[in-house]
Amino acid sequence: MKNYRKLLSLLMVAALTAVVAYWLRPNDSKRIKKRFHQACAIVNKSSAENPAVSALKMFDFGTLCADSVTFDIEGAPLRGSMSNEILISELARYRAMCEQISITPMGITINIETPNHAAAECVVKAKLTGASFDYDEIRHFIVRLQKIDNSWKITGIADDQVLVK
Repeated sequence: MKNYRKLLSLLMVAALTAVVAYWLRPNDSKRIKKRFHQACAIVNKSSAENPAVSALKMFDFGTLCADSVTFDIEGAPLRGSMSNEILISELARYRAMCEQISITPMGITINIETPNHAAAECVVKAKLTGASFDYDEIRHFIVRLQKIDNSWKITGIADDQVLVK
């Protein structure tokens, strides 16, 4: 009888563990949100950031993007389609122009169009501070993603003109 109780208890714990693991496993929406938050964290820059940390961030940013990324952002210097290497180079150049960059994600809505393609509507608060400029605005973007090698990669970023001045 004691062995029966131990076996039943062990089976219940195993079943409960399997249910919890299935319930908490990351799905595509969670993975896309994580990618978006990682991209925002990589672009962020503090005024006392070490150049080595900046170089590591640029290396990490390359893993978040596809081989070619398309930009269609109003008022941004980045426009059109560019390769991953050029994008990293441009991002490093523009980060060097700023003393401080803060990209704060405020919301993200994910629409998985096909098993390998998704679009995310993102709202971010962008604050850039430089020697001769100060930019503080809330923007709404549409980020296009593609699943490459079981990982979601950014393929395009476009303005979503929700409110136009």
